[in-house]
Amino acid sequence: MDDMWKEAEAIHKIWHKFCKHMSKWYYREEQEFHYVNNEMVTTGKTYKEFDSTKLVGYDAMTRVEKYAKNHPEIKIVHVDDSVYAGSYLVLVPHRKHGITMMFIPQCTTVTNEWFLYPGALKSLQETLETMMQEYNGFMSDMEVKYREEHKED
Repeated sequence: MDDMWKEAEAIHKIWHKFCKHMSKWYYREEQEFHYVNNEMVTTGKTYKEFDSTKLVGYDAMTRVEKYAKNHPEIKIVHVDDSVYAGSYLVLVPHRKHGITMMFIPQCTTVTNEWFLYPGALKSLQETLETMMQEYNGFMSDMEVKYREEHKED
């Protein structure tokens, strides 16, 4: 079980670091709890949980951009929000697992709609393709080994 936990931590390490950093500004308060006789009991303590739905506006874009400059594995694709203002799609890899994508609109609070001009579409395609190659298609070690062993010559 410890090996599974260590592997899960490694897979999501980039994401957890990003969340911890961003939770300084973008969070919701959650209650701590524990179980007593199979019942959930709150401890009365609260903690800050990262809330990506609060990533809205120029300040959020600037903070994410600054963080990504020091963490090149995180990619930013320039898109437009629902009022056609320059905005970001942020892509955070989970090693051998997948990608978390977050949209940060600049001039609206609509976080589930963005616009891609042809250049932005091409940039998104290239970024996703690059990330697939860098992270070995997000395949597990077992998948990689199987494909290498069964490669057509």
